[in-house]
Amino acid sequence: MELGPTAPSCVLKEARPFTVSGSQHYLCELDRFFCAAAPIRTPDGQLVAVLNVSGIDMQPSLWLQDRINFTAISVENRLYEDLPDCSLLHVHADPRLIGTPLEGIITIDPHGYLLHANRSARSLLGLGLEEHSRLAISLEALLGSQGRRDLSNLQRFPGEVQEISLSSGRRIYARLQGSENSAGIVYRAPEPPQPAPKTGPSPFNEASLDNAFDISRRAFVGDVSILVQGETGTGKEVFAKSLHESLAADRPFVAINCSAIPSNLIEAELFGYVEGAFTGGRKGGAMGKIEAANGGTLFLDEIGDMPMELQTRFLRVLQERKLTRLGDNRDVQLDIRLISASHRDLEELVRNDQFREDLFYRINGFRVVLPPVRARLNIQGLIQSLLSHLSPDEPKTISPETLGKLLAYSWPGNVRELQQALKVGCILSGPESEISMSHFSPDMQAKLAAVPGSGPIFQSPLRRQERETIRDSLARNNGNISATASQLGISRTTLYKKMRE
Repeated sequence: MELGPTAPSCVLKEARPFTVSGSQHYLCELDRFFCAAAPIRTPDGQLVAVLNVSGIDMQPSLWLQDRINFTAISVENRLYEDLPDCSLLHVHADPRLIGTPLEGIITIDPHGYLLHANRSARSLLGLGLEEHSRLAISLEALLGSQGRRDLSNLQRFPGEVQEISLSSGRRIYARLQGSENSAGIVYRAPEPPQPAPKTGPSPFNEASLDNAFDISRRAFVGDVSILVQGETGTGKEVFAKSLHESLAADRPFVAINCSAIPSNLIEAELFGYVEGAFTGGRKGGAMGKIEAANGGTLFLDEIGDMPMELQTRFLRVLQERKLTRLGDNRDVQLDIRLISASHRDLEELVRNDQFREDLFYRINGFRVVLPPVRARLNIQGLIQSLLSHLSPDEPKTISPETLGKLLAYSWPGNVRELQQALKVGCILSGPESEISMSHFSPDMQAKLAAVPGSGPIFQSPLRRQERETIRDSLARNNGNISATASQLGISRTTLYKKMRE
C-alpha cells in the first residue's frame, strides 16, 4: 500500500530536514500522526542515517525540528572523532560554544593539511560551503605568520580552549583534540602534489594578452584591484580565474554577476544577513558572497549594473576592509582581492552620473581591455586551443575552406560563440578527423556562407610583416586599440580593418 510522504522518506529524497504532519500525509488514516526527521552524514558526505521522531494525537512543537537538527549535528560531529590518523581542531568565535553542536570542527593530518571541515567551520573560516568536499589546505595558509606559535600552544595544552589568529588577521578560539601523533603535526608542510594542468579555453593566444596577463599578475600580487573590460563573451571571467589561480589557487574564488541578481536581493546576496533581518530570510541567516570570498578573490562581473544605492556601501567595504551583515551590528574583517569586469564604458557611466566616480577609481587600479575575436591577430591559434580542449582524445582539424570562413567571420558573440560552433562541429563530425562546413549547425552554415572571401590563410611576406608590426604594437600598448592606432599613425577604423583582413 502507498503510504505517501513521510519525513524520513523526504529526507532520503532531498537530503535535508523535513517535518510532515496531519493532512500533509497522503492517507487520511495518518492525519493523527506527525514525524520530523534530519539527515546524518559522514565527514565525506555519505548519507548513513536519518534521525526521526514521530508522535500521535498531538501537534509537533515549534522547537522540535530545531532539537532534531541539533541532535543530528551532534551525531555528525561525533563521527569526526572516528577518523583515523588525524587530529581535530574545534573552533568558534565564541569560546562558550566550543563543545556544543554549533562548534566548527576541522580534521588535520600529520603533514599539516586540513582534510575535512563541518559547515560551521567552513562558514567561520571562509572556506566555502561545499561542506563535504576535501580541503587540502595547509595550516600555514589558514593561520598565517603567527600560526606556528599558536599551534605550539595548542599542542602544549591539548584540550584547553585558546585564542588564535587566522591569516586574515581575525581572532577566533580553538581547542586541539589530538590523536596519538598530534604532537608531530607539521606546520610548514611540503607542497602538495600539483594537480594536472587544467585544460580549457585560455585568453592567452595573443602576444598582447600574454603581455597584459603578465603585467596584471604582478599588479594583482601587489593587492592592486584589477578591472577587466571587453565585449560580452571575450573571456573576462576566464582571465580573472587565471589571475586568481596564478596567485592562490587553494583560496576561494567567488564570482558574482551583478546584472543577474534582482535589485531587491543584491544587498543580501553580497553582504549576508542575520536571522530576522527581513521576511522570507533563511533561518539562522546567511553569509554573503563578499564574506564567502574572505581570504581569496572576489570577482564582480558586470559591475556597471550595480545599483547606485549599493555602490556607496560597497565603496565603504573596500575602503575599511570590513562589512556588517544586514540586521547585525557586528563587523566582519575582510582580506580579499578584487577583480571587477564590465562590457560597459564605466567612464561614460561616471560622466552620466550612473556610476560613482570614487568607486570607479577604487576598482580601476589596473585596467585590462580584452580584444574581441574579430580584432585578434591569432584567431587560428585560438581555434586550435579550443579544439584541443573540446576533443582531447580525438584530435580534430578544419578543412582549409572552412578555416578561411571561420577566420573571416566577425564572431559577434566572441569566444563564447566560437566555442559553441566548434563544439557542434566536433560532435557532428563524429569519427572524422576533419571538420567541414557541413558539420556546423544550419544557422552557422548560413552565417559562414555569407562571409566573402576565405580569410588570410596564406599571406605575402609584406602582409605578414604588416601583421607582425601590428601585433608587436598591440603588445607594447597592452591591447589598447586607440594607443596602437596612434602609434602606427592610422585611424582606429583602419586598424580594425587590417586586423580583420
